[in-house]
Amino acid sequence: MLTSWSDTLLNILTQLTGAGGAMAPVLDNGALKATFYLFLFLFLRVRFKTYGHQQERLLMWGFGFGFLTQLFGLGIHLSNNLGWTNPTTHAFSLSLSHTLHSVALITIAAGYTQSCLFDEKRWIGFLKIGLAATLLISLFINWQWLNQSATYPAKDFNQINFSWLFHINTSIWLSLAIFIIAIKKNTKAASLIMIALSLFFTNEVLQALALISPSHQHSVFIPLSGLSYFFALAILTYDYLKNSVEERLSHTTALAKSEAKLNAMLKTINDPIWLKDPTGVFLACNAASERVYGAKEADIIGKTDYDFVDKATADSFRENDLLAIKKGAASINEEWMTFADNGQRILVETTKTPMFDQTGNLLGVLGIAHDITNRKAMETQAKQYELIVNSASEAIISKTINGVVTSWNAGAEKMFGYTAEEMIGKSTLVLFPKGLQRENNHIQAKILNGDHIPAFDTIRLHQSGRTIHISTSMSPILDEKGTVVGISEIASDNTEHITADQNFKRLSGLYKALSEINQAIVRMEHEAELFPLVCRCAVDYGGLSMAWVGVLDPKDNRINPVAMYGEHLEYLDGIYISANASIKEGQGPGGKSIRENKVIVLNDLINDAIATTSKDRVISAGWNALFTSPITRGGQPFAILCVYHTQLNAFDEEIIALLKEMSADISFALDNFDRETQRQIDADSLRLAASVYTATNEAMVVSNPSREIIDVNPAFTAMTGYAP
Repeated sequence: MLTSWSDTLLNILTQLTGAGGAMAPVLDNGALKATFYLFLFLFLRVRFKTYGHQQERLLMWGFGFGFLTQLFGLGIHLSNNLGWTNPTTHAFSLSLSHTLHSVALITIAAGYTQSCLFDEKRWIGFLKIGLAATLLISLFINWQWLNQSATYPAKDFNQINFSWLFHINTSIWLSLAIFIIAIKKNTKAASLIMIALSLFFTNEVLQALALISPSHQHSVFIPLSGLSYFFALAILTYDYLKNSVEERLSHTTALAKSEAKLNAMLKTINDPIWLKDPTGVFLACNAASERVYGAKEADIIGKTDYDFVDKATADSFRENDLLAIKKGAASINEEWMTFADNGQRILVETTKTPMFDQTGNLLGVLGIAHDITNRKAMETQAKQYELIVNSASEAIISKTINGVVTSWNAGAEKMFGYTAEEMIGKSTLVLFPKGLQRENNHIQAKILNGDHIPAFDTIRLHQSGRTIHISTSMSPILDEKGTVVGISEIASDNTEHITADQNFKRLSGLYKALSEINQAIVRMEHEAELFPLVCRCAVDYGGLSMAWVGVLDPKDNRINPVAMYGEHLEYLDGIYISANASIKEGQGPGGKSIRENKVIVLNDLINDAIATTSKDRVISAGWNALFTSPITRGGQPFAILCVYHTQLNAFDEEIIALLKEMSADISFALDNFDRETQRQIDADSLRLAASVYTATNEAMVVSNPSREIIDVNPAFTAMTGYAP
């Protein structure tokens, strides 16, 4: 019964596809298959060139291999029919044809798998494994053929055992691709691809069955396989044609929408926009351009600038067009433009960009003019403001609410010693002396409330470390919403004025101190009271920080402090000062002053080289100025007077003169003490001589140079009887 059914089906297929059948020219025509493959290859090549879809590259090569396979098969049949090949050559040709056929279908399967997986490693691995399997099968079957052809030279290649493995190998990879696509991509387009791959799979299975089936069924499987192959190619062609039409319609619709949006956008933009061809002829423009030229777009297109503006202006426009073309990139320039509708003249910043097509051919120049009249006016105003700010002697500073500097003018550079580069981006806390950071916190709190800080006197630090007296005022910087975003500060340097005032007060105090010392010297009975009095008056009345007196010990040339008064007296604890120049302790200002018997003034004490021996102590005390004067006694250096001040340059000429006078008065007082001491000694000697003169038993006569008797003692009177 099975044989009867097979014979019946064979008769039907023979009528349709066999020799003389209606569909035999279609299904057996390799040229038609080659045409399908060539069409698909060229179609994908164009798409790849246009859109650059990397996932279509593998499919393109798969269809290319398919085209080569069909051409090669046609060549084999033609050569065989013309008797150009022998059995051996024909067998090798068939083996190569089967190999190319498998490579083509595996590559196509890998290409569609790639479009689902989007994973380069996976589909490349898929392809490599499939091609490797195909190559191994090809080598195996050719080896089988060589072995069998040696025994049966006339045997056809298709009769060799295992040749059906080509088709089984290909069908396996096709089934794997169908499985992956079914899982990963459940769409209508994927369904068509799966149908096409299923037909390819059917073709391969039928080809394998034809090779292993009895010869009377061979002619049944071959027509069916050809039919499935044909429909697979037809479905793929239909799918790509349909997708191409849909994409074209989609692109056309999107382009129309994009053009509509672009036209609407161009019409609403207030900046003039236009497009000219390379010769300067208008190709398009927007509504703002119509206002400039006083004509509608339809009347502007096809004309040039020379049709609307004077020659000089048109020449300028054309020159800038050519500059952009020559540059090959956007060119920005400023131009004056007059609106024809109302005569308004504005300064515009024009950006002219050459437009090129995909092949690099110049299409024209796109121009966009932006009104910068107000911006230029603001820039001019800003430059004037910058000139004013930078020429001001006051420090003008802007900073964030956290105190980070955002602008720093030349006045600030001069006042504080920091350049703009050093301060911008840094906190102003570097300007605050220790103990004044609370002032900064108070200011920030008030500014955040929107309060203005009126001018007040305070102190800041110069880059060198010296103190600066300033008068400063601050205001909040507001954004367009009224939110405080920063602080502006204007400060003037009052150091000179305050220093002068302090110097005056100090000078007045020193005058009073000198007067007190002089009055005390007149009344003073004991030398031990002198030095403490001098130190106290210098500090209390003279406004000095500390004063001390050191006396020279002639035995070891050491200067020992004997009196001191004021702040930081610990400075003198364990201090060693010598008049000996050969040792380090004798190289300071005190040793040099007593050694050279001269006044030494250091108005920048910390940075003066002579003060390096006690620099750490000076820095700790916060002193910046020193006056040292020798105190003489009997014309010889006896002691030193040292006075200190926290202010730089505290000792001017007038103060130095007063302190020199104070030292001279001390020396005078010491000499007076010495003279008084000597007078007392002399008086005591005279009293002793008088008592001896009166009480002695020896006769004594006092005469003048002329030998005239002036006086005689009682003993002379008693002895001679003569009275004085």
